[in-house]
Amino acid sequence: MEKTLPDFIADELIARIYIGVLKPGDRLPAERLLAESLGVDRTSLRMALRTLSRMQLVRAVRGSGITVLDYRRHAGLDAGKLARGDLGT
Repeated sequence: MEKTLPDFIADELIARIYIGVLKPGDRLPAERLLAESLGVDRTSLRMALRTLSRMQLVRAVRGSGITVLDYRRHAGLDAGKLARGDLGT
């Protein structure tokens, strides 16, 4: 199956979380600014952020923005597999 733009965006943000560029407690830039910095449209970014939210890597609170969670404490099974590099096996 072909990866979609939201998949690539999610992969990029997940990588930033796991290598520590984005740390637990960090707030992501405003959606418009984040989309511009990644060179993507806001709709695709929103879809990617929903994926990260379902994986419990980020928490979005209306009016407060999006906060990076500690994946070692909050993330589900998929995120743990991803961190070990064995997702999809």
